[in-house]
Amino acid sequence: MIKQKFSVGIVSMLKKQFIFLIISIGLISIACNNSVDFGSEEAGSDSISVPLPSTETISQNNLSRDLSILNTQQVATGVNVVGKGMADANPDIAIINFSVVSIKDTASESRNTAAKALQNIIDELIAKDIPKENITTNYFRIGPEKEWNDKKRKMELIGFKTTNSVKVKIYELDKVGEIIDVIIINSDELIDFESITFDLEDKTSIIKSAREIAVKNAMEKAQEIASTANIKLGNPKYINEISSPNDFESVSDMPMMAMARAESFIETPIMSGDISVSVQVQMHFDINDN
Repeated sequence: MIKQKFSVGIVSMLKKQFIFLIISIGLISIACNNSVDFGSEEAGSDSISVPLPSTETISQNNLSRDLSILNTQQVATGVNVVGKGMADANPDIAIINFSVVSIKDTASESRNTAAKALQNIIDELIAKDIPKENITTNYFRIGPEKEWNDKKRKMELIGFKTTNSVKVKIYELDKVGEIIDVIIINSDELIDFESITFDLEDKTSIIKSAREIAVKNAMEKAQEIASTANIKLGNPKYINEISSPNDFESVSDMPMMAMARAESFIETPIMSGDISVSVQVQMHFDINDN
């Protein structure tokens, strides 16, 4: 009797194991069509995603992930540093941005008023030896101008606004203040100054200098790390410019100029600053085991 019960128990257990095996095979088949992530959210940046074999083409996301893992593994076998470089130079060009703004009852009247004021400015700039090709339009806009009426509790049309934004390039930097005064005096008080920007027309040389400084900085950092860790630095494995050269222009904002009056004029003092360009490079060095 005991032997019979024991046999029944074994059969029951085998049935359960067989069912569990069938379920497991089904789950594995489903998982094979996806990638399995080893690790959890708690693992953070240390978790690794491993793609499982699939008949489907590997997606771009999986490929990028795999390359990232490979890069991490490469970096772990050497010295990885980021070098920064910055170079300065004196500007050789000034760019003035301003707008002529007119608000009148009709669109035609608004446009004509703005056009007359701007033409006066252009004529005087040319008389000051500013080439016509150095005076260009940024944008032109004309449209209804509205304001809020508290009594009627609604927006009301008060006229039409014309805005003609202009850019002027100046190569004689000592004349910038004089040119600003010419613009304001001949604007019929319709001027809205936006900014003055000092820049370099050709940044090739200053970018090259910044890049050289960045590479030297990276090499010095790598050597310092190797010396501190008491290891021998090998040859650079790769070098990558991780940021495009960023130039920092010298900018002066002048919203107060819109209210300047010709009859109380004192020549506008303008001082240009230096132009700075920054570059960052990433370098990876082998560790020399010899």
